[in-house]
Amino acid sequence: MKPHHDFTAERAVAQHCGELLANSRARDDKQDDRAQCAARFVDGLCEGLPDRIQPLLIGRRSRVSAGDAATQTAASLMREIVRPSACYSMTLPSTGMRLLVSFDHAIATSLTDRLFGGDGQVDSDNAPTAPLPISSSMALQRVVKAIAATICDADDDADLVIAHDSDVTRLMPFPRGEYCTGWTLTTLQEGCPDWSVRIATLECDLAATAAGRKISDNSAANQPLATLASRASFADVPLEMRAVLAEMKLPIARIAGLSPGDILPLAPRREVPLQIGGGRVDRTLGFGSIGTLDDRVALQLTRIT
Repeated sequence: MKPHHDFTAERAVAQHCGELLANSRARDDKQDDRAQCAARFVDGLCEGLPDRIQPLLIGRRSRVSAGDAATQTAASLMREIVRPSACYSMTLPSTGMRLLVSFDHAIATSLTDRLFGGDGQVDSDNAPTAPLPISSSMALQRVVKAIAATICDADDDADLVIAHDSDVTRLMPFPRGEYCTGWTLTTLQEGCPDWSVRIATLECDLAATAAGRKISDNSAANQPLATLASRASFADVPLEMRAVLAEMKLPIARIAGLSPGDILPLAPRREVPLQIGGGRVDRTLGFGSIGTLDDRVALQLTRIT
């Protein structure tokens, strides 16, 4: 006997409500808008940057290309940037966009050579691993300013304040939990070594800039100290500050063998960073030079970041 059964559904097939489907479509549209916004931003940068950097580098006209956009938290971004590197952080005066520009050490060394008229042919295997000297940092700032000017579509950088550090975690360009969008830009120039630079900005800043809005952030964590100091609830809060005269690295075996009377040579910085905070995450308030005041060591501020 061949069994035969007629099955009848006990209840109607589930259907998603219109509101749920609408929310899903809205999320997809938002992601598409962000992707288009990021594409327009980096396309404009790749198109305009060659004309900005052409006067800085010897050789034929260059071509700039960008890798795929990467979105991640600021904490994840900072973990990926190898130290020491040449890292620059700034807020673009025209829009308020916060921008991070980072060169790895070997490229920074090669590019510095080119900025001073060399051919950039530096042996990356034998390149020094110590933080770059101040002369290299200042030379690379010319490239950083060219990138910023391309984004702002302006030549006046008088209001552009750039903070620099070899350790991006000390620079702390973005709040660690915020999402960033970044790219690796590669510059190709016939007869010269290719070089790459990593740029990143906050995802919210990118969206606001694309919409033509001036960026404003009312969160206490990102406001200038002068703004917070004007509020009674913040004005009397004590903050630990420290001036970092010098930093050094020693092998564990050397540290374990230290004893009273040992002499450790130091190379004091020409510009001493003044930092606020403690632990792994610090904020650099400004830079200054060391001197004396009333027979005490003092720091004279030369610039505020």
